[in-house]
Amino acid sequence: GTCSRLVYRCSISNRRARFALAAYAPTPSLLRGTCACPVVKHQKVEFYYSEQSSHPRYTRAVVCSSRKLSNNISGADNGDTDTNNPAPGARQIFLDTIRQSLCQDIIPKVLEYNSELAAPTKDSPLVMVLAVSGGCDSVALLHAMKQLTDGNDNDMNTGNTAYLIPLSSRKRAKKGIDGSSFERIPCEIHVAHFDHQQRGQESDGDLFFVKNLCFEAGFTFHAYCWGDNGGSCDSFSQETARNWRREKMISLLETLTNNQKHGVIVTAHHRDDCDETILLKLLRGAHITSLSGMDSVNTNARESVGSVFAKPMLKIPKAEIEKFLTMQGLPWREDSSNASDKYLRNRVRNQVLPLLSDLVGGDEILHKRLKSLDEQSRMVKADLSTRAADYVAESAPNSRTGSKLFTIPSEGVFGIVHEQALHSWAESESEGQLILSYEQLKRVCDQISSYPSRKQWSLDVGNKWIMRRNGDILLLEGEEKSDAVGGGESAEYHGISWMLLDGIDVAEPDIIRKQTMHLSLPAGYNEKNLAVEYVGGNTGHRFVPPWRRGRGPMKIKDFLRSQKIPLHEREFTPVIRFVDDRDDTVVAVYVSDGQEGDGKWIVHANFEATKDSGTEIHLLQIAT
Repeated sequence: GTCSRLVYRCSISNRRARFALAAYAPTPSLLRGTCACPVVKHQKVEFYYSEQSSHPRYTRAVVCSSRKLSNNISGADNGDTDTNNPAPGARQIFLDTIRQSLCQDIIPKVLEYNSELAAPTKDSPLVMVLAVSGGCDSVALLHAMKQLTDGNDNDMNTGNTAYLIPLSSRKRAKKGIDGSSFERIPCEIHVAHFDHQQRGQESDGDLFFVKNLCFEAGFTFHAYCWGDNGGSCDSFSQETARNWRREKMISLLETLTNNQKHGVIVTAHHRDDCDETILLKLLRGAHITSLSGMDSVNTNARESVGSVFAKPMLKIPKAEIEKFLTMQGLPWREDSSNASDKYLRNRVRNQVLPLLSDLVGGDEILHKRLKSLDEQSRMVKADLSTRAADYVAESAPNSRTGSKLFTIPSEGVFGIVHEQALHSWAESESEGQLILSYEQLKRVCDQISSYPSRKQWSLDVGNKWIMRRNGDILLLEGEEKSDAVGGGESAEYHGISWMLLDGIDVAEPDIIRKQTMHLSLPAGYNEKNLAVEYVGGNTGHRFVPPWRRGRGPMKIKDFLRSQKIPLHEREFTPVIRFVDDRDDTVVAVYVSDGQEGDGKWIVHANFEATKDSGTEIHLLQIAT
């Protein structure tokens, strides 16, 4: 319906037909469908056609009879199989690519990630959660897993539903499944489907379609609906939906493994997705060390045991995925939102990639060039990361909150190693939530080099993170940390905190040391109103050290400077004050000697007292 002209030629050979299709489409489009062929009687022509430019494009059409084609359909142009010297068919090549990715790359890393667990067995198989939307890619993944595990003698009569993934396409003896030999890997396959409830009946159709596929394949089906999560259409976004899917899949995997089995979440990202990712990173100004595509395995230390994400189809282009399904007459669902240019990734997929492919001379050439960029980025990152890690380890002290601090290079001059160190430090400190673009990185470096005399400032670096300079140190704070240094907070650092003992029951193993202080409290002052807190931003509070008795008070920041407390440590200094905040007087200050938990309390000159004349105050230093 979108083509102004459709021309086909047909020749019959050995009950198969080859077509040359040419079309002039008014707009770039993707046509898939079924048509009746007037030349080949009583047969259905399954065809797919990709029109990416205004020039005629040619593609093969696979002719299917009423029965499915043999699984040995060859990828050769003539479609015939040489029975004397059989070559692997397109279907088998597709399955072998996934099998090799699983067995040679993904599963070894999954086992290594949870190395404390025993190897998978039939009684304790590897748990695999497949994310299946109903689209072409995920449906191909589901069918591939079913076909890889077919014929493994799953013992359904005894209730043992462990599938076996063969390590080779060659048939092997049925042995070595006890975990000691991995000729075949026992696995338990589940399918997770997410209904975002954004496309009405189309979304409902996707859910029922995937449910039926799972029933036919014998896989356990798990469905999640956006509305059940308390979400609404107004609250929906790509990011929130992605986080929702991730959390649900991790939760499902944790439930299924119960920390007793190995587990992995498998998604259907493919080679074209990887190319799109590289282009998106370029468009967003990513650092040169971050211009790589997707990894086949992603583990995240922030998550609990078992949260490993795998992508076994990264070496397979989209066209081969469609071919795998089409040649077997396997249907899939089309998400209408994929054709929309509302989202940036869709625009890259539908407009940018076809244009670049046309400019460089084809999809394969474009992929090779993007792959080269990916490889170079990874090599540069590997080289710089080692030197950057050494810089951070040697020069970055720990803050009193337990966070790693970043030491500004000498004279504020950032070389490429320092930039990589800052980039890696920000990613590590934010637990992967902040990946600085090169533009953001340069903003921080320029702020330091352009204003060397400014020793204290804050800079919004995006994603709700603030980078602060305090002397020659950089700190990173998110929303949850922004108030952590305010006055009135308990004085906690390095997992250690100070507290006044006032009938509080503290476990003996948590006590690091006890200290008794004697204070001379003026009339109207009650020791019950005393509390330990941070200096925070209250650097104007007043204090008189004992050696300045009889002289005027000094600001707490000046006192800390005189004690050679580093600028970045001053706001975390524990002090004792009256909680009723009747004035800005500091009763006592804890001065650290730079070692964790070591230091001494210095009492305000006007509050000093002897053991016999003062009010006794008990302090505990505890591990938190």
